[in-house]
Amino acid sequence: MISFRTKEDGLASAVIVLSLIAIVILAATMAFVPLPSSQGLAKGKLLAQGKIDDEIESAKKRIADAQKVLDAGLRTGTQDQVSPAVLADVAAVTKAAKVSMTGFRPQRTAVVGVLTQFPFVFTVEGGFMAVMDTLKRLEDPKTKLSVHLVQLTNTDPATDNVTATVGVTAFAASPKVEPEGESKTDAKAAKTEGATKETPNR
Repeated sequence: MISFRTKEDGLASAVIVLSLIAIVILAATMAFVPLPSSQGLAKGKLLAQGKIDDEIESAKKRIADAQKVLDAGLRTGTQDQVSPAVLADVAAVTKAAKVSMTGFRPQRTAVVGVLTQFPFVFTVEGGFMAVMDTLKRLEDPKTKLSVHLVQLTNTDPATDNVTATVGVTAFAASPKVEPEGESKTDAKAAKTEGATKETPNR
């Protein structure tokens, strides 16, 4: 019972009144705030799926862009085809840098995953700055070469002439290897033969 005759009764009554007010406010809130509908839940699910799809498309685009950059730096062909092309490119670079080149030697190729590496070693002679210019030109993406070795020797203490042993690597996509066992032609023939055997005689 609510009474405000004494101090103790007043405190208890005040607590009861505040509790009743809180209950009324909570009931009103529940009455006016709608519960999530099936349409709302479906819309939220569609929005979440749309965000995931956008992230997947963005990832695909980044992969495609990276693949374009990789393809732009690859050469095509076998060792016999790549070697003359690299020799011509190196000769053009050394000529532009005004250094002399000798001893161009292809090294053993290596297959690393989806890439085939074609390493080459050669020697250039000239002024120090001219040799540095040669290395800079070789690192240009247009050459499709990667410098992996540089060894400098001062051939004449009275001048800045140096001899540099330079190693470069060209890259190409590795040829696709058929899985071990029967070839696709054999597998297709076997499948056709099996289908023929299973056909009942009429």
